[in-house]
Amino acid sequence: FISRGKKGVLLSVKDQPGYWTASVTPGVGTREGNEIGCGDAMIAGIALSLLHSYETEDLLRMAVACGAANLLSKGPGVVAPDDVQNLFSQAVVKYHRGSPA
Repeated sequence: FISRGKKGVLLSVKDQPGYWTASVTPGVGTREGNEIGCGDAMIAGIALSLLHSYETEDLLRMAVACGAANLLSKGPGVVAPDDVQNLFSQAVVKYHRGSPA
């Protein structure tokens, strides 16, 4: 699992020939917070997804949604459930054959 900042995340799964990417953009002009805590929020999204046995695609959606939701809050590592839900539905997740360049 690799965080790529504004470019989202990249995930390679053992015994799968390709890799996954996921990203989401909070929206222009909606940013209140800063990047501090985005990685922590992303990890919290991953933990929540594992706890609820999400499939890979939804785990990635939750990870980037939580990370991006941090940008919409005033405090580091704080996310609003409504922001996470909206960003989850907007997240773009793709499976790529081959290896990442």
